[in-house]
Amino acid sequence: LEEVGVRQALVLAEQHETTTRLMAYVTADGESATIRRGLQQRLPDYMVPSVVVVLSSFPLTPHGKVDRNALSQLGATQQEPVTGDRARTETERVIVAALANELGVADLTVHANFFDMGADSLMLVQVHAGIEQHLGRTFPLLMLYQHPTVSLLAASLDSPPTPTADKDAATEAEARATRRRGTRRRSRHG
Repeated sequence: LEEVGVRQALVLAEQHETTTRLMAYVTADGESATIRRGLQQRLPDYMVPSVVVVLSSFPLTPHGKVDRNALSQLGATQQEPVTGDRARTETERVIVAALANELGVADLTVHANFFDMGADSLMLVQVHAGIEQHLGRTFPLLMLYQHPTVSLLAASLDSPPTPTADKDAATEAEARATRRRGTRRRSRHG
């Protein structure tokens, strides 16, 4: 992070409405967006903080330690605005509704990354279930990771399945079943 001018950094998991989000507090010469892009290039999506707050210095307690409560208050006032396109198709509206329900956020765009909005793997399981229920069909949870925006996921869900994709899914399901059978046999005999 030195190449983007970060001198000090502290990341906290903070509760925001119905979800916990990673908030990064940094002392840096760089801008929040530049620092986030640097993190996105180095870290998996789920580890990139939802918001990066740039400070000239960390607030300190009377004992000289970082004042985490003061940081949380600063972070609450510096939420990055959501801008962009709104849901256009029924599938996009269903995905937005499921995300909004889990994230506790009303203003979602179709191009925002699920992890950037504060979603985590457990939350995506709930989002997945909500989407399946509203669409009345099933699809692999992995699709939320492969297509981590509303627009990408909706496009994938709305496109007709290809025979190769169905064959790959069937092959993978068969391989999982074989592994489970092998695990059960080993646990019974060992």
